[in-house]
Amino acid sequence: MKKVLTLAVLLLMVALSFSTIRVWFSWEGEDEFRKIVKEFTRETAIKVEVNYIRKTEEKFITTARSSSRFLPDLVLVQSSSLPYIEDYLQPLSENFLSKLSDKSKKAFTYKGEIYALPFYFDIGGVILYNKDIVNPPKGASFEQLVKMANYAKTKRGFLVPIYGSYFYTIFYRSFNHYQLTLDKSFTFKDEATKKTLKFCIKLFHKIRGLPLDREGLTAAFMRGESGMMMIGSFIIPVVKRKKIKVGIADVPYIEAAKGYLSANLDYKGFVVPKGRLSNEVKKFLEFLSRRSVQEKFCKGLYKFPSNEKAFEALKDYDEIFAKIYEYSKYAEPLPVSKLTKPFYEAVRTMLSRLISGEEDIDRLTDAAEKILEQWR
Repeated sequence: MKKVLTLAVLLLMVALSFSTIRVWFSWEGEDEFRKIVKEFTRETAIKVEVNYIRKTEEKFITTARSSSRFLPDLVLVQSSSLPYIEDYLQPLSENFLSKLSDKSKKAFTYKGEIYALPFYFDIGGVILYNKDIVNPPKGASFEQLVKMANYAKTKRGFLVPIYGSYFYTIFYRSFNHYQLTLDKSFTFKDEATKKTLKFCIKLFHKIRGLPLDREGLTAAFMRGESGMMMIGSFIIPVVKRKKIKVGIADVPYIEAAKGYLSANLDYKGFVVPKGRLSNEVKKFLEFLSRRSVQEKFCKGLYKFPSNEKAFEALKDYDEIFAKIYEYSKYAEPLPVSKLTKPFYEAVRTMLSRLISGEEDIDRLTDAAEKILEQWR
């Protein structure tokens, strides 16, 4: 009997040694993720093959359409990708999802199902400042921050990515009780849109110099041409590597909106193609959901974990994590809807016209509505 049990154990170990989970990884943190993978393999003897894919949503769709059998076992995607790949995905309902924050699960919920293990998030709309140029007081409002940056003796004043449709959603939610629901009832003819556009017009008038895209804005900040910018948290490690003494302003109250700035929670998570939720994959997902694993991955990258206890712990690591923790209280995940892409296209159209000098609210919203109508 002992020989039979020993043989069974040996066969199990051999089977596990040949088990390989294939993963498509993207965005920042590939080296850190590979280190985590090695820990998992040491713990379980399950091998994980990691391939870096620059645009996972596009690769997923083209591969699935040709033959879904060529898809890997796990793919890291942005939450807003779900409506375009949901037909090929396995819903998740495992116990380990209970460790994760409600907002992270909301980010990956579509048609009543959770379709990913939320891993981490970036946050768009934080206000970074150069401590050698400005020193905003605690509790400064958004309007006060803009004024302070504009009064500083720099080439440019307050920097905001005015070509970016993402930043528009931040202001819209702040004017709309922290809500943005992209369904068939959504319209650009509502009061929140009018208030947001009027606010943007006033803000744009206060910007010095030519409008900049995201890359130009970041470069200007790092050259010391401005003391403050509104940007995504993904840029923090880049700025810190340049030895800039960077701080994050307190979550600002927007006086015009009578509410706090509602930043974007840009979640990334691992989806499982249909038929790939093996026991090995479940073990890896459980491993990735752990507090220690998410802390380890996020800490040096200034990413922010979906595991609630990990996020709670990291807020005590340094000033940046503490401030992001406060921003997250008013922030919301990016919309998960098939209207998301046309919505952003419509917003970009409005902003481009606004930048070009068109300030008639009705004309701006008419142009946006035409784009959205094509997709309703």
